[in-house]
Amino acid sequence: MKMIMAIVPKMEAESVLDHLVDAGFTATYMESRGRIMRQSQLTLYIAVSDANVETVMNIIRENCHSKIRINPVRRGDGKAGGEAAVQADVGGAVIFLWSLDAVRTG
Repeated sequence: MKMIMAIVPKMEAESVLDHLVDAGFTATYMESRGRIMRQSQLTLYIAVSDANVETVMNIIRENCHSKIRINPVRRGDGKAGGEAAVQADVGGAVIFLWSLDAVRTG
C-alpha cells in the first residue's frame, strides 16, 4: 500500500479529482497556499495499492501542466515606473510517495 501526496494548483484540482473518481479512486484534500506567486493549491492524499500507483500518477500527470505567469510587482527602490515583472512556473504538481506499513482503523 502506498500514500501519494500531490500538491496540485487549485485551477487544475477539479479535473484531477474528477478523473480520480471516474477511475475508482478516492482522495482526501485540503487547501493550501505557497510558492513565490502565492497561488492557491489543493494537497491531495490518495492511498492506493502498489499496483495502482502508476495509474494515479498518470492521472495527475495528464491533468496538471506547468505554465509561465508574469505578474507585475511593486519595486521597493522608489524608481520611476515602480514595477518589475516576475516570472515563475505555476501549474504542474509536486508529488510525494511513501509506503504504508500498517493501516489502522477505529
